[in-house]
Amino acid sequence: MIINQKVSIIIPVYNVQDYLRCCLDSVFRQSYNNLEIIVINDGSTDGSRAICQEYLETNNMILINKENGGLSSARNVGLERCSGDYVFFLDSDDWLETDCIKILIDEIHYGYDIVCCACSEVVEDVKKPLLKHKDVEYTKLEALADLTGKQFILFEQVQQKLYKRKLFDELRFTEGRIHEDTFITIPLFGLAEKIKYIDKPLYNYRIRKGSITNSGYNLREFDRIEGYESNKKYIDLNFPELSNKIRERIVGAAVYNYINIFDKNVNREYKRKCELIFTEYYDLRKNFKMSINIFLVLFIKYRKILFMFLKIYYKVLNIKVKEVSN
Repeated sequence: MIINQKVSIIIPVYNVQDYLRCCLDSVFRQSYNNLEIIVINDGSTDGSRAICQEYLETNNMILINKENGGLSSARNVGLERCSGDYVFFLDSDDWLETDCIKILIDEIHYGYDIVCCACSEVVEDVKKPLLKHKDVEYTKLEALADLTGKQFILFEQVQQKLYKRKLFDELRFTEGRIHEDTFITIPLFGLAEKIKYIDKPLYNYRIRKGSITNSGYNLREFDRIEGYESNKKYIDLNFPELSNKIRERIVGAAVYNYINIFDKNVNREYKRKCELIFTEYYDLRKNFKMSINIFLVLFIKYRKILFMFLKIYYKVLNIKVKEVSN
């Protein structure tokens, strides 16, 4: 077994002065010592840069200060700079358990390309471990089926995972998007041969007001649809047996967006995008059970939207009937 290989921990930082010390302290307390800690200050306007500088003076770490370019941009800078055999991504408002990297590196040495751990959600300093109650080993296809399906053991976020560095030789994060992990996770797992999930909450995920993922709905949620459509192209080309699963993810994202914009004064093109997905990606006849579930939810919450779905359902049926007749 190869031991003591270097792990690069990439930490993008942007306006997290209240949480940054907790994050950095957890990294410097790791029981695994061969670490390359790369902190990318992404143009912070609060006290985060000063805190990073303070830690730089007393700890072995790399600090990169750059203009604000977003989370993906900062991670890409970290990937260009890192020299480790393995890579781990840590958000600067989260923190690690002391043995996190040691446990993951011990597992990955058994021939895995990616090892994923469980996490604890933290709301106002109250921890809630999110456990699946079992460890799971995956082949490439099994992992992709999990990611595109409804098990969600692996989940699409890049945090909580230790990767072989070589997986990123040809891959980088898509910049200028939220839900940036949606674009990269499927092709990333498509390069891995063996993956393991270990059911230990080694990563602490802080849920806070004002973060990108917890700021309420905005139209940039359409980035998730774009990410899933990018996944669909990759899946159709390389793993066609999973195409129906990724179609369902696209439809689910479209339903979420449509519900949130239906009664809002937004550009008609956003609504049109969702409606095209309902008609082009989703065969309502073959997915009748799911259709009924959607209708019931919409009837309870938004009766007007229900009538739109019924109209589309009727339209799709007419198209299918005409195709059969011809």
